[in-house]
Amino acid sequence: MAKWGNFDFGELSRIADNLKQALDQRIIDGFFRDFLLEMAFRAERKIKKRTPVDSGELRRNWTVSRVEKHGNAYVEQGVQ
Repeated sequence: MAKWGNFDFGELSRIADNLKQALDQRIIDGFFRDFLLEMAFRAERKIKKRTPVDSGELRRNWTVSRVEKHGNAYVEQGVQ
């Protein structure tokens, strides 16, 4: 029988744990973004319904921006 030597699986285990945490974090980030956008679109619909209409310009200009993560906070990416 061939001798393969000793191998420490601890590093591979740590790498696997780090990859799992990164995947979990991406899933959580995606959930928060989807949730925030859904709430923003619901609010936009309600706001548009309650906006007075003269020419319709004001009602048409309500928009929802993108959501981005900066550090530990989720912020809107404002329209410039």
